[in-house]
Amino acid sequence: MPSRLLNFIQRPWNGGLKTDQDAAIITGNNLQKARNIIFSTQASRKSRGGFDLFDYVAIGVQRSSSGTTRTIRVTFNSAADVPSASDNISVMNSSTFDTNYSIKKVSIDSINVVSGTTYDITYTMLTSLTETTTADLNIRVGLYDTTKKLIGLFDYWYLSAGVKQHKRVGVMSDGTFYEYDSNGSRTALTVDGSVSLTTPIADCSGGILGEKLVIAFSGTSSTNKPVIWDGSSNILHVKNYDFDGNNVSSANEAPNLEFIRVHQGRLFGTEKGVPDRIHYSDIEAPERWNGEGDSGAIDVAGGDGDSTGFVGITPPIKNRLFVGKSRKLYEIVGNIPLAGFRKVSDGIGIISHESCIAIDQDDVAFASIKGIHSTAATDSYGEFEGAFISKDIQPNYDALDFSDTSMIKGVYVPTINSLIISGREDGQTDNNVLYLYNVEEQKWYQWDSNESEFTITSMNKFIETNKDEFVIGTAEGRILKYNNDSNKDFGNSNINFDIKSGIIYPDNNPNIIKAFKSAGIVYKTERSNITMDIEIKIDAFDSQKTTLVKTPLSDVLGTSFTLGTSKLGSVEDLLPENFSIDGYGYGCTIRITSTDPIEVYAFNIEFESSGDQREVNR
Repeated sequence: MPSRLLNFIQRPWNGGLKTDQDAAIITGNNLQKARNIIFSTQASRKSRGGFDLFDYVAIGVQRSSSGTTRTIRVTFNSAADVPSASDNISVMNSSTFDTNYSIKKVSIDSINVVSGTTYDITYTMLTSLTETTTADLNIRVGLYDTTKKLIGLFDYWYLSAGVKQHKRVGVMSDGTFYEYDSNGSRTALTVDGSVSLTTPIADCSGGILGEKLVIAFSGTSSTNKPVIWDGSSNILHVKNYDFDGNNVSSANEAPNLEFIRVHQGRLFGTEKGVPDRIHYSDIEAPERWNGEGDSGAIDVAGGDGDSTGFVGITPPIKNRLFVGKSRKLYEIVGNIPLAGFRKVSDGIGIISHESCIAIDQDDVAFASIKGIHSTAATDSYGEFEGAFISKDIQPNYDALDFSDTSMIKGVYVPTINSLIISGREDGQTDNNVLYLYNVEEQKWYQWDSNESEFTITSMNKFIETNKDEFVIGTAEGRILKYNNDSNKDFGNSNINFDIKSGIIYPDNNPNIIKAFKSAGIVYKTERSNITMDIEIKIDAFDSQKTTLVKTPLSDVLGTSFTLGTSKLGSVEDLLPENFSIDGYGYGCTIRITSTDPIEVYAFNIEFESSGDQREVNR
């Protein structure tokens, strides 16, 4: 009896990255690879947006051009921002700035002083870029500085004279502080002469209390005491004042905190050199400590056998606070100042303070040596349960370099409804990969970049008027801003969309040989020319590859557009594409790669079953 032609359809194809099981076991909906995608609201996988260079140090004017060589005249805000001839810069000209076009770094050929902080800089453009050869105004120059890692980014809102003020603050590893305006212009903040910091600084954390920004520094240095800024004055060390505003004697100065978190209108922090103690400030008083007012400290389980002491404090959840050592987790219970503690876990702790992430108001995620966890409130008992959410990507997580656990960092970005964990792959000096967990879909995916300057030394979100913007601080002192409307990194670098299924048994039987006839996908474009490669691999045989090239369906205004016939503003429909394959085997994988913006919804496999007579034991 002849076999019937059968069709296997995976719709919607909206699974996530799953590497904890063999490719032969995971379902066709899940993926061995899920690089540089986002989960859209339409149950599809879509190419992620790009990262733009956000910050710049000066504005210049083009002086001359010859081929790809440009000379610009630049006046810097500060002598400290003037680059040397060995530095790299980024250049963004006015003709493309409005489209947020950022050019990746180029080397300086020469730099010559004109007067004061005004310099002529000559550089060579990348040959792949074009630029106007006429005089150009408002050229924005960004500076790469390998001596300044951007170790902290803070979104600082405060009230001044009845008006909300917004400051975007960056902290560098050399102890310098910068403010950035909404366009990315960088201005150095003044640090008081009384502030002494030992550099380089590896990491920092911050909190806002009493309308002031407080920043604490990691490490054991006795001089790296917390600093405080009110948005306009000099940056100062945190002091300890009594109710009358008198500075308490140096014998009772503010504690040298290593990590801080705001909870119940107080600052909570761990003290350098006293690893089992948690300090808390007076209410709304970031400079009242050590028993002044209603401040104090809690010594938490000093003899519990843990090797590190406290390494992180979670954001509060449901008005409760958790503090973690490397392999133990505690909750601060009761009302301050009559608070105590209870042990929550004797095996799971916190790997770093910056890996603790608030997910809206209902959940907190944190990283441990074992994986990434979620501490979710349960309505039934009012207790807390720790969910192990990194199980699907455990091999990827275990493969990260944990030689410096403080570099595991996280942030939650509501605009893509995902928590983001940054890590460092083996052989890398700085974090270079992001693992993202879509909270609604409960699925993982991965982001990386082709560019070497995609280094991650800090992460946060800037709360702007209309949305939260995901920002990254880099090892060269730059800020990268995620731009969902872009399809390039740094303005001109392709993004590698790459998804790969597990082994698909279209008849759900891994013991029967099938004759594979064709495959297809359903996808959408953004009305641009796109190219994608589709690779089908049957068992261990050579892959069968097909390259799809798609041109716009709509006529282009100004070229092929015909009034009365062409559609203006039309939207691309879902597009099915099918192609022949030829081979016999038990199962197959499907992989789709592209450097163009695509959105994939479903796939199908057409096959003939050999029937029960071809079933074998394997």
